[in-house]
Amino acid sequence: MLECSRSVNNVYPFNLGRAIALLNSMTPPNVTEILNSVRQLLNELGNGTEDLANAHPEVFDDPELKAQVEAFRSAYEEARERLENPTLSIATLGTTSSGKSTIVNALIGRRIAPILNTEMSGGILRLRVSDGSRLVIEETEHPYWETGEWSGLSDDELYSRIRSVMLSYHDIRKKEKNCFAPQITNYGALLPAGDRALLDLPAGIDIEIIDLPGLKSVQDRANLQVIQPQVRKSCSLVALDYGQVDEEKRERLLEELKEVVTALNGRTDSMIFLLNRVDMRGADDFPLEQQIERLQREIQSVLSLKTPPDIIPFCARLLYYAQCAWGTRNGDLSSQVSQETRLKLLKAMFEDCAVIITQSTRGNKELRRWFRGIEDDVDDGEAIDDETMRKILHYALEWSGGEQLWDTLRQRVQDVFPQLVVVPILIKVFNNFDSLITKINTIAEISKIEELETIKELQETLEQSRKKLHKKINKSQKVFFEDFQDIRKDLKENTNESRNRAIEKIEQVGIQGFSDFTESVKAIKDDILLKLIRPVREVLNKKQSVYDLEDKLQEIIVPSLANQIARAYDLMRSNLVNYKKDSGYFVFSARVNDQKEIQKVDHAEKAVRTFFETMKQAIVKRAEFSLQAKAKDFEDALRKLAKSNVCELSHFVSDELPDLELDQAIFAEFEQKISIPLELDEQVFDFLEIIQSDVINRSEEVDRQTKRVTYTEGSCLNKQEKTKIVSEPIIGEVEYRELKIPNFDRMAKQWIQGVENAESKLWDKLGDWVVRYLDEINDKFNESIEEVLELANRMLKEKETVIEQSAEESSNRWSEIESQQNLLKSIRQQLTSITVHL
Repeated sequence: MLECSRSVNNVYPFNLGRAIALLNSMTPPNVTEILNSVRQLLNELGNGTEDLANAHPEVFDDPELKAQVEAFRSAYEEARERLENPTLSIATLGTTSSGKSTIVNALIGRRIAPILNTEMSGGILRLRVSDGSRLVIEETEHPYWETGEWSGLSDDELYSRIRSVMLSYHDIRKKEKNCFAPQITNYGALLPAGDRALLDLPAGIDIEIIDLPGLKSVQDRANLQVIQPQVRKSCSLVALDYGQVDEEKRERLLEELKEVVTALNGRTDSMIFLLNRVDMRGADDFPLEQQIERLQREIQSVLSLKTPPDIIPFCARLLYYAQCAWGTRNGDLSSQVSQETRLKLLKAMFEDCAVIITQSTRGNKELRRWFRGIEDDVDDGEAIDDETMRKILHYALEWSGGEQLWDTLRQRVQDVFPQLVVVPILIKVFNNFDSLITKINTIAEISKIEELETIKELQETLEQSRKKLHKKINKSQKVFFEDFQDIRKDLKENTNESRNRAIEKIEQVGIQGFSDFTESVKAIKDDILLKLIRPVREVLNKKQSVYDLEDKLQEIIVPSLANQIARAYDLMRSNLVNYKKDSGYFVFSARVNDQKEIQKVDHAEKAVRTFFETMKQAIVKRAEFSLQAKAKDFEDALRKLAKSNVCELSHFVSDELPDLELDQAIFAEFEQKISIPLELDEQVFDFLEIIQSDVINRSEEVDRQTKRVTYTEGSCLNKQEKTKIVSEPIIGEVEYRELKIPNFDRMAKQWIQGVENAESKLWDKLGDWVVRYLDEINDKFNESIEEVLELANRMLKEKETVIEQSAEESSNRWSEIESQQNLLKSIRQQLTSITVHL
């Protein structure tokens, strides 16, 4: 929504007494109370609006009002249905191999998300609550794995099938550049649904756990585009690896964390950080509390958080084994996990978590002996009863950080539930209600007119105002675009001087949002230079191995493309021999008629072109990814830029149409018309020809000839003339093929120049994007003006007829309508208060 000071939400004279009383009664608020209040108020709003329309059919028979009532009715029914069973999403994301899937299994109490030592998650794995068991692997373009739907699978079968899909995906990524990641949903029992007290959620709320891939598995725009909306709508658990928090690795960890959160557009206000694998802590490490405090400060800084984040020391494996050995049911009920599965999981727990169990039982010999006894029973294959298992799980929750996680997650869900779940459901209802009610306000104002002369004056004023408004809007648009085009031209020039000129003009004109554009463009450029071009240049200059290059590239581009570049590099390296160096070039030359040498030159040229072409593809792919990672920043900047334009338009309306509350009606109509920003075209890269190839002539020996020559030898008193046969060169013009290939530094400079050129083109594309969006805003605003003024004119004509007949009945009717609509406004404001202020 493009808010400004004239927004209809700020001009309603709502009665907040009931809302304040409601808020005061909810101390502290919880999800159940919020949801019940929202449902009740929404029903009151919907039924009240329906009653208002039904009670006065003669008013709502107007085609504009009739359409608006139908639009509100549709939005209301949709919202009411969604509020009956809203879904809370919890997503896991994190840095490389931080144990996200282990955490997911611990959260759900089932072994379903595949766990491997390598980066395993691929695509999106959704785990949703259901009474029955069902696995859905969605169809994707050119799938390389089995898709479809299966019911009644055991957890082992689910694990195996999901694991097979993810392994297939990772194998295919090594061969195919454009591979759409799998979309997998499993319906079944989940721990937070089986034990609702964990999150303090009522039974009517569906729960969804989403296992998202690590960023190494999302290196292309298409897959990132699918994942970003999942993160934005979720409460997020961000996993960090304790093994990465020492002095040497922590900087890289924070850099990767920032990249993950930025690229996935995560809501930082709903994030909980888990420092996983704290059982790896050595005796010589800094105290854990000290490390967490330092990490809190650094994460707060790198993510620009208002307050230090929650960081929970965690041991996912201990909780995973213990929770899955119990299952998904409330602890007061009996477990449904078989003894075979339980013994298998407990055996793994004692083997893999021996360190943390030993540390946690230190100083309590009785408890240590008890655990050793359980371990012996597990080794002997003896059954572990539910009561014993409850005790094991109790200690696992305490020692692993699971207890603290559920406490923190429960509080966080209570805090963000309205924003994550309720607000998105109500937005469409609010927009349609505001548009309807402001139009009724306008009609109500018209109904108060009692003189025919006033009607005539208003009709003339509306027509004049219509012309003035269009003229003002067109003039304002022209001035704004002229200023904007000058700024755009300077930015496209892409020099320090031109950028400074642009910034000065932006400040003079007072355009908001451009600093966000410049920061995003710089971030994309730096990402390509620092993460792609610089590492490749280092490998080339240091003549490192093919495997070193491939390993570095796989961190930022899809494996198949990294492999292509590595193979092209190997081919180029083997062909770059027997050359001369000349001013930053490797120079190859061969006689045109020497087929063997010409072939060597051809091979060198082909190898370099192949390498350069694959690098160009990598730069373009990385740019697409970076653009998608910054898409929300660009959209936010565009909305900020448009806001000043919209507010200026609304001021025009208020100045020209101060009567009849027409400005509110126009603005409300416009709010529901404006669409999301248009998609940005990312094809902006252009690279110069890198190889200079020419045919040149050289004067050199082409043959030899023999001839007899006479010469004199001996002293001056005894000279003798003699002859001999000598061989002399025949000099001629020889055609050579000469190939100039840039050396590695020059090659990198040409890539950088391509990126510099792309920055200029990107500003051009951004300019087109902004212009198209602002054009759309103005078009929609003009449409809103026309529709509202047309409605006002129709109502004025009807009022003219009423005045000529009898005004008493009409006056009573509109008094009743105003009373009802004021009540509806109050209900609407209460809904807003509950969802925004809590």
